[in-house]
Amino acid sequence: MKYYVSQTHVESINGKITGYETVLTKPDTEKATRGMVHRMKVIGIPNIYAAKYVKKRYNKLVRAQNKRHKAARQLTLGEVAKIMSDDFTFTGRNAHSWPTSLDKSLTFTP
Repeated sequence: MKYYVSQTHVESINGKITGYETVLTKPDTEKATRGMVHRMKVIGIPNIYAAKYVKKRYNKLVRAQNKRHKAARQLTLGEVAKIMSDDFTFTGRNAHSWPTSLDKSLTFTP
């Protein structure tokens, strides 16, 4: 029988209780999984437990987890460049170069 480590998250938003489950490990033997739960509890990770591996439930949790992570994805380099160009105004003799420690022309506009 296989088991995996899972963590539950419970939040109260505007008086409404919501929660979701996050899969932390791949399915493994019971002994290895229980050992991992113990190590995670020792380092202070809250609300974790070992769950029995049922393929349908495990895959459903992973798909939901991927949707949450995709929605809160990291920015691409192009998006960071656009944000930086909107937030910083370079003035001076060479507006296209990065400011140096001697260049006092960097101004921040929120």
